[in-house]
Amino acid sequence: MTADEAAIYELTAPNATRALLLVCDHAGCAVPPEQPDLGVSPQDMRRHIAYDLGAAALTRSLAAHWGCRAILGRYTRLWVD
Repeated sequence: MTADEAAIYELTAPNATRALLLVCDHAGCAVPPEQPDLGVSPQDMRRHIAYDLGAAALTRSLAAHWGCRAILGRYTRLWVD
């Protein structure tokens, strides 16, 4: 995984062998470095408008429980969607 890829997503348990993959596309509220200002305040970037609160923790927990991989998107939904 390159540094650019690491900034875009998180991959949990890359060596897991269970044939199940969880995907959490609104797990983070980061903004790509080439787009530093979306016109949204830093306070609002930490609210539900920017990402799904608790979704990353839930996805990591489920992946650990089921022994599978998970991919979590790190960029804000305001950029992706």
